[in-house]
Amino acid sequence: MAWDPNEPGNPAWMSKQASEHGGVENYLKNIEDNAKAEQKEKDMEIIKWVIGGALFVGAGCYAAGNKIYRCCINIKNRKKLEREERQQKAEESKEALVSIVNEETDDDTVNQTTTSM
Repeated sequence: MAWDPNEPGNPAWMSKQASEHGGVENYLKNIEDNAKAEQKEKDMEIIKWVIGGALFVGAGCYAAGNKIYRCCINIKNRKKLEREERQQKAEESKEALVSIVNEETDDDTVNQTTTSM
C-alpha cells in the first residue's frame, strides 16, 4: 500500500480526513456520531415493525377475548333458559300430580259417600 492520500483506508487518507475534520479526536467523534445516527435509524425501523406487530397481536387478542366473552354470555343465557324450562316443567308436573291426587280424592269421597248410604 502506497502513501496515497486519495486511497480510502490508507494512513495518509486517514490523516487527510482527520485534518479536514479538525484533528484526530474530532474525526473519531464524527465517526462515532455518524455510527450512532445510523444505528438510531436502524432502531427506528425495527421499532416500527415491533409496534406494528404489537398492534396486530393486540387487535387479535382483543377480537379473541371479545369472542370468548360473547360465547360465555351465550352459554350463560342458554343455561338460564334451560333452567327456566326445567322449572316450568317441574311446575306443570306438580300441577298435574296435584290435579290427579285431587281427582282421586274426589272419587274416593264420592265412593265413600255412595257406600255409606
